[in-house]
This record gives sequence, C-alpha cells and structure tokens, in this order.
Amino acid sequence: PFSDEPRRFEAAVVDPSGALAATTDNLGRVMLFDLETNQPVRMWKGMRNCSCHFAELPCDSDSTAPTRLYLVIHLKQRGTVEVYRLRQGRRVAAISASSQDDCAIVECRGPS
Repeated sequence: PFSDEPRRFEAAVVDPSGALAATTDNLGRVMLFDLETNQPVRMWKGMRNCSCHFAELPCDSDSTAPTRLYLVIHLKQRGTVEVYRLRQGRRVAAISASSQDDCAIVECRGPS
C-alpha cells in the first residue's frame, strides 16, 4: 500500500479496464496508480479543487489501436479542463470553462 503521512486521498476513479486509478489529495496532487502493482506511475502537482475522469477516444487512422485512454482533469478554480495521455504522455488539450458553476463532466459508458 502507498503511505505518505501528510497526504490524505480525497477521491479516486478507476479506468474502464480496471488497470489504473487516478486519485486527488489534500496537497493539490493528482496521482495515477497501476492497480496491478499498487505503485504510483505518474503525478501532477498544483491540481487543487479538481476532479478526475477517464475518456476513451478513437485514434487516428495511422494507429493500430482503435481507441486510446486519456485522463481528464477538471480544474474548477482555474476554470479549465485538461486532457492528458496516460503514463508518460503530454497534455493534449486545455479547454476553458468560464466558471466552476458552468461546467460539469458527464461520464458515459457504452455496453462492454
């Protein structure tokens, strides 16, 4: 198990495959965990008052995989939604949301 004395996890969301979890904590960090190894694989700092979601989106025609999984972070205080590739990927989008009351992330899942 992951232990860090001053840190308190506030929320967690598991990806659709059950392999990864994104957590938020009281220190303003988002952490991505590999649930098979129970190890953190990535951390984003400065992410206070946020919520995390996973999005599975179609890949471009050059890719061998039909879809790719992204982490979507809704930063309510900043009024932005940021989209990241998982594990080592860079931020692929930053979308302005005028205020925290005007934006909600709605998760939709199709048949498995």
